[in-house]
Amino acid sequence: MKLNIRAIIVFAVATMGLPFLKGMAAPPNSGKNIVDLQSEYRAVVEKAVPIESVAREFDITLPVPENTRSHGEVRQEVDRLVREYVDKKVPLLAVEKVQADAETRYALWKSGEIVDVMDRVQNRHAGRVTYDARGRLKIDDFQVPEVDFTKEIKTHVYERDCERARHEYVESTLSANLQERERLKTEVIPQAVIAVYTESKFTQIQGEWYGRNELMSLLESRRQEVVESKYKEGIRAFLQANGFEFDSSQNVWVPKEIIETKRLEQAAIEARDQARRELEEERLKKERERLSEMTSIQETVKSFLAGQPEYSQIAPFWDTKNAGEPMALWNPEGTIVDVKLASGGLATLTATLSFKNNNGVAFENRSVVFKLAKRDGRWLITEMSMEK
Repeated sequence: MKLNIRAIIVFAVATMGLPFLKGMAAPPNSGKNIVDLQSEYRAVVEKAVPIESVAREFDITLPVPENTRSHGEVRQEVDRLVREYVDKKVPLLAVEKVQADAETRYALWKSGEIVDVMDRVQNRHAGRVTYDARGRLKIDDFQVPEVDFTKEIKTHVYERDCERARHEYVESTLSANLQERERLKTEVIPQAVIAVYTESKFTQIQGEWYGRNELMSLLESRRQEVVESKYKEGIRAFLQANGFEFDSSQNVWVPKEIIETKRLEQAAIEARDQARRELEEERLKKERERLSEMTSIQETVKSFLAGQPEYSQIAPFWDTKNAGEPMALWNPEGTIVDVKLASGGLATLTATLSFKNNNGVAFENRSVVFKLAKRDGRWLITEMSMEK
């Protein structure tokens, strides 16, 4: 019974004591609404994070000077300086001059011209050029076989080879000139960029150049990041200190008294539910115990019936409705009709049976009542009677 009393008390408090519990809620907050408090704390954090602190993070000295050029003007100045430097160091070659040089370098030999060359088999030929009637090359009195012509000799003897050599010379010379200018340009551009941007009062951060306005925007953006971080770190404690608490179920901040009221209401609901569960558990427990007892009673009677007809082994029973005559059940067959439990460890079982008594008289479908008592944890048949 102890569990029942406790469950009843808890249930009563849960259902009837809620007004009293609500009176125990936390005191009201300062009267400021959540928006005002958030704005107030953000203003505090904003003041605590000046632009100068962010500038120190980037090693920047304030105030930032005005720029003397724009980004576009800086690029133009860099292009001008690089162009002048490259033109001075490696002037751009004129095509006409290179072509003229090629014509001089790779001219066809004329009769009477003095030359000094080596042929294919490394014979040296030095002297005056002449051509015989068949157009074969002679240097002084020695005829140079065509089979021994080197590429150089062919270039000065054959017009086709001469033109090809001139063309290759022009192409390679101009290409080499452009490549050298481009190499020098690539080499000097970074130096020019640094020089002009620095001269124009720009600031370099992580490889990027920032003008004054861009830099101030960057610093302010970074400052806002710091403000937001510090705001998120401290707003919870600030709101709690001002009487608010976060309601995770609604994902909002509300006054603490509302949260406390909800908690008390939830506690009351849980207490009521707990009381109901305990009452239901107690009821089910008793029902299980009752069913167990009824099963035990039936098993006791079934065991008794199964032991017949050895009447001598059974304690004597007296049929009070049949002149107190002792009765035994020979070859009993039938069904259990009803089982009733009474207080004090007593019970009654009614069965419909067909059997013979100890005198051999047959009884068909007679109602037999067994009275039982529980002793030392076991059910025992104390009386048996048969309805007429």
